[in-house]
Order: sequence, then C-alpha cells, then structure tokens
Amino acid sequence: MKLVGNRTILNISDGCGWGTRSARAAEICSKVVVDYLSKPHVQDAITNTQSCEAELKKVLDQAHQSILEQQGQLQPNGTFSTVDCGNTTAIIGLVMKIRGNSTTDDWAFICTCVGDCKAYHYNSRVSKVTEVTVGNRVNLNDAKDPGGRLGPWNDDGSPDLRNLKNYFWPCGLGDMIILASDGVHDNLDPEHLGFSPAEVCTGKYENVAWSEIPREELELIKSRYACELIEKRIKEHSEITPKRLRRLLIHNAQDVTKKVREYMESNPNTGEPKDYKNFPGKMDHTSCICYDVGDRQILQDQFKKQKKNFWSVKKPGNWKKRDTEKKKRRSYESEVEPFAIKLSELKDNFSEFPMVDVDNKHSTSFIVKGNEKFKYMEDVSVCGFNTWDKQEIDFNSSFGIDIKTNQFSCVLSVGSQCSQKTAETTLVATNSFLQYLNYGQHKLTNSKQVSTFLIKSIEEAHKAILRMYPSPSEPNPESEITMLCGLVCKLPSYNYDNITSPRGHWEFICANVGNNKAFYWSHHRSKLSEITTGNEHFDIHSKAPGGKIGASGENSIPDLHNLRVYTQYCDHEKDIIIVMSSLIYNNFDPEVMGVPAKALIGFEPDADKMNKKKNLPWSKIPVEQRVVLRLKAMEKCLQSVDESPLNFVEELIKSTSNITHDRREYFNQVVEREGEEIDYSRLPGKMGHGMCIAIRVGQQPTFSPPQPSQTNTQKL
Repeated sequence: MKLVGNRTILNISDGCGWGTRSARAAEICSKVVVDYLSKPHVQDAITNTQSCEAELKKVLDQAHQSILEQQGQLQPNGTFSTVDCGNTTAIIGLVMKIRGNSTTDDWAFICTCVGDCKAYHYNSRVSKVTEVTVGNRVNLNDAKDPGGRLGPWNDDGSPDLRNLKNYFWPCGLGDMIILASDGVHDNLDPEHLGFSPAEVCTGKYENVAWSEIPREELELIKSRYACELIEKRIKEHSEITPKRLRRLLIHNAQDVTKKVREYMESNPNTGEPKDYKNFPGKMDHTSCICYDVGDRQILQDQFKKQKKNFWSVKKPGNWKKRDTEKKKRRSYESEVEPFAIKLSELKDNFSEFPMVDVDNKHSTSFIVKGNEKFKYMEDVSVCGFNTWDKQEIDFNSSFGIDIKTNQFSCVLSVGSQCSQKTAETTLVATNSFLQYLNYGQHKLTNSKQVSTFLIKSIEEAHKAILRMYPSPSEPNPESEITMLCGLVCKLPSYNYDNITSPRGHWEFICANVGNNKAFYWSHHRSKLSEITTGNEHFDIHSKAPGGKIGASGENSIPDLHNLRVYTQYCDHEKDIIIVMSSLIYNNFDPEVMGVPAKALIGFEPDADKMNKKKNLPWSKIPVEQRVVLRLKAMEKCLQSVDESPLNFVEELIKSTSNITHDRREYFNQVVEREGEEIDYSRLPGKMGHGMCIAIRVGQQPTFSPPQPSQTNTQKL
C-alpha cells in the first residue's frame, strides 16, 4: 500500500502454492505494482475510469513480464525458460476522489483482480459490508484453483487470465475498503466453517451437499454469509478502525484453523483432514488490508508533526537535510487532482453477435455498481445519479453495468419501499443479474437466446431475494422490487441481395418487469422513441408498479403480468440507450407538470384529438395518448442540449428537480396527511427516488469481411 497525494494504491499479491518460487513471484508483483503506479507520469495519465483501467492492465503486463525476466532463464532463441518461475494471484486497486461540482464527498475504488483475492466495501453510514469482487472465484469446489494467476502458466508462457476483471465501487467518506487473500476469506466460508447448506439457508437444501448447489447461487450464498460475518465482528466493537478490523479478520482465521493446525502438528505424516465439521477452517498464509476512505492530507500533516517530535528527541549522527529534488517529488504527489468518471468506450469489436469472451485468456470486463446516492459528474459514456440532493434517508434503487468487448449489459433494480432492507434487496438483485450474466453469456449467440437468458436472470434475481427473508411465503413490501435488465450487442455485418449492411449496427435487448422505462435516441434523426412500450400501469396517484418480483404475493409468486422482452435496432455507434426509473418518467407527464388538459388545445395536435371536450379531466384521457405527450416533453428536453449521455442525464435530472421544486419546498415544512388529495396544478411534480442511466452503444467499430454463412439475427 502506498499513498500518492490524495490517492492510495492498494495491492495484495498471493503466491500460488507454497515455496520460494511463488513467494518470490508475489514479491516481484507487489514491487512492480507500487513502483509503476507511483510514477508521476502514470498518475498524470489517470484522469478518468478509462485511463485508470488502462494503467491497471499495463501494470499486470509489467508484473508478469518481470516475473519471467527475474525468475526465468534467458534462452538463445530470446525466450525465457519458465522452470524456475512461480505464479501469483493479484488484486490491485486505487482509491481516488471524484471530481465534480457535487457538495458531497464522493470517492471511488477501482481495482483489477486476477485470481482468488477478494475486495469488500464497508458502508460506515449503514454499517453494511458488500463484496465488490462477487463471482471472481471460478471453481468454488476446488480451493486449489484460484481461477487465474500471473507468471507463466500456459504452454506459451502466458499467464492464466480466466477470471481477470475490473471493478468499480462508489465510496463515501469514512467507508472502508478491505482486501483479503484466500487465507482470510476462505475462513469466512460457511462450508469451511463446517456448516451444511441447510444450516445457512433456512428452509432450503435440507439434504443437499455444497457441491450440488448451482454455481451462481453458491457464490451468492457464500458471499452473503462472509459479509454478514464481517458485519457481526464489526458490531461486537463500539468503535472500529482499519487496524482493529484487520486484526479481527486475521485472528478469525487463526481461531477457525486452531483445531486443524493442532491436528497437523500432532500428525505430521498424515494428510490434511477434510472433515470441516470437526476440523473447520482452511490453513493458508493470510494477508489483509483495511483502508478507511478519506482525504489523506490530514493524516500526512499528523505524521509530519509526529516525525518532527520524534526528531526533536533524537537525531541520528548521519542525519541529512532532504534534497530539493525529493521535496519537489513529494510536493507533486500531494497535488494529484481528483479524477473524472469516464467508462470505457468499446474498441476492437468482433464481427460476430454477440461473440462475448472469444479469448478467455485475455478477455476482461469492467463492472460498475452503485446506488442513487452516488453521482457521476464527469462521465461521457455511462451516467447514473439521483434526481436531486435528498435528506439522509435510505435509498431504494441500485444499478449495475458490465462492459465487455462487443457488449454492454445493464440492470436497474428499484424497490417499492425506502428502507435499508429494500436497499439491500435491490443490491442483491443487481448482483444476481451480473453474476448470472458472468456464468451464462458465453452461450449467447443470437437474439432469441439473449431474450430467454434475460427472463431467466429475472427469475434468478427473484430466487436470490427470497433467500434473504426467513419467511418468504408471507408478503413483505420491503422485498418487492421492479427490474429492467438488458444487453447492448454488436450485430454482424451481413450480405443480402448483394447489399452489405453498413457498419456500426447494434441491438439493445431488454427484459422488464414493473414500471421502469428504456428509450432510444437516434443520432441521425435526433429523435427519441420509447422501447418499453405497453408496460404502463398508469395511475398517477398509485404506487403500484404494475409488476414486481420478490416476496410480494401468496407463496412468494412474483407478479409478472407486465413482464415483456423488447428489442431495439441501433444503426449508428453514437446512438444512445437511456434507462430510467418511473419517477423521472412520470415527472414528464403533463398532469404531473401541473398543465391542465384544456391548456394544450390548439397547441398540441395530439391534444386536440384526445381532448375534444375542453373540460375533460386528465383521468379520463387514455394512457396511450398521454404517453405521446410525455415522450414529446422528454424529446424536447434532450434536444435542448448537446448530444451526449452526460448531458442527457443531467438535463433529465435538472428538469425533474425543477418540476418538483415547489412541492419539495412545501413538504419540507408541512407533513402530508394520509389520504390527502394531491393538487398538481398548485404543487407540480412527483417526489421520490429516481435513477437514470445513459449508454452510448459504441464508437468506431471495426469489422471483419462479411461471411456468407452469417445471418442477421436481430429479430426475436
């Protein structure tokens, strides 16, 4: 770990296996990581998430090459002999402050991980622990397989990058980032602690072994258990610090493995027992970093004072004044600027559809998760933030984005309540989708398979939610959420009647249950069109979403009456997909905006058709006709700004905030009575939580020559 101004480099390199070779490989990797990322020109280059991801990939390449050069023997043909080379897993992260105009103190943790080390985030505001690296354990039933490693592994001397992934996680001041090797987090695993699936999952898996549980479900069960166990250790202390938390996790590993260590010391010639019930724990080397998020300048000043007091007591005889060059370098490090959010734009796309993870050795993804309390201030590719600055209450929405070569995927989960349990529910649903995507995307080759996959992912999210609640058969409003999940995929070029399809064709396929919305912005026509048509459950005074998953009905059967799959063809890489919660969408309804129906007569042709009687109330006007007016209002809003995902999201948020301004001011002073009629003409706008994400489908795509055997599979 190293401090570079207000940025912090975090790294754990855990050698694969025991012995000097793996230990040396881990040592080489850690040194390369810290040395490279500490260089001024590297820190200057990291200005957004895209450049950060690029530098993290570079440092992995350098670490692998250094292992070859320092441990291998150079051969006459210019290659290295890998006989004496070791292997190591690595997790490398940066904690950085977000640049923007927000008054909140927003930070970000970005990391790349190859192998089985894990990262966790502790939210100090709500005292919740969440695993950042969910799904990076490729083989849950074989602790000896880390899933990936640096150093020569394949026949050609290349590293094992099967589970290489990049992660983004929003943080707040006072939160903690925890990095742990498998020697630490394996001893948080319920299987290694000697518990059966029935003991961990109440009411499920009564006679099922751990190895029989589906892989994606097993990962979520173990991740949730580990997070809850860390939370329990934290709550046992009135005050928690990074140092204390690190000791707790290390001591936990020591306490858990006490019996098996004593057994092995008494029986050195026998193998390690596999009876986790009587001999719990997994023996291994342990490494753990706990870091509290915040401005390090304060700590630097405190350190300088402590150092000054120390030197005033005693100075060594060979003490010399620091040279000017070192002082310049240190002053540079303290002036590192906060970085901007800019998610990677797609490059080097393949011509297949969707052709994900073609090369499992070198492919990678960039995973982003967050909630509406976090703002993306400088993003030009993907944006998502809340509608306005709200009081410190529990959020009820979460989102996830996974960016891979040739494909974006996104998910929006919105709860029907505002509580910590609802917030956790939406996050579980989001994680479930990303996890299911990670395990099943390699099987997707056409639109029909993608559609089926998305519906199954909603089913998996529903199952994951039910596992959170002890009595899922009883309706629980906190478990009810709506969900929209989708994939933006590259289409192949094709030839039909001697006409070759133009370059830059994409398709957005999504599944939606509830009242979340998706829209398509055409770059060529500067027009907005709705993708999720027909899912309206329009009662402006009702909170019913029209469909939902979770423990919402009898016997935990989800309400799927408006579940639909949609597809949208995109003919330009600059087209934009916009996904939003119903709150933002509803605030573009003319009634919610406080406009009387008769005021549109003579101004809007569609209003003339639908409102021939001037005194006809909004409640009597068909939903389909009101949809037209909402779409026009949103389109006009987007046409008023320059075309970019950032501008679109900011303008939608600003419009929503402006519309609800008077209502928010009023209800800051007056508590609304239950059952009170809402007068939108006097107080326009609909209050609540809102989320909006905008994605540009691609940039400068590349194509291989069209193949006659390929067909266009864009239609369902």
